[in-house]
Amino acid sequence: MGFCFGTGGLVKAYTTALQEALNKASVVQKELGKEVQIMVDYADLEKLKYYLRQNKIQIADVNYEENVALLVEMTQEKWAEMLCQRENLNFKMLDCQIIKNKFIVV
Repeated sequence: MGFCFGTGGLVKAYTTALQEALNKASVVQKELGKEVQIMVDYADLEKLKYYLRQNKIQIADVNYEENVALLVEMTQEKWAEMLCQRENLNFKMLDCQIIKNKFIVV
C-alpha cells in the first residue's frame, strides 16, 4: 500500500527535500582556463612543482620519460602570467603547449 498525499502534503514533502538538498550542496566556482602540457628536465621538476603550488595551479598528470611532462590545469590569467614570466622563472621549460581549453575549478 502506497502513500497518498494531498496537494499540501506534496508541497511540504518537496519543500523539505529541496531544503535538505540545498543544505548539503556546495558551490563550485569555475573559470575558463587551459589544460597545458609543460615539459622540463628532471633537474627542474621540483622547481616547477614549487611554482605550481605557489600559484595554485593543479597538476592533472605527470609522465616520466627522457624528460618530465606535467599536464596542468590553469586559468587563462595564470597562463598569461606564466608566459610573461617565462624568461625569469627559476626553471627552464623545454616545451609548453596548450592541450585544450576547459573550465577550471578555482
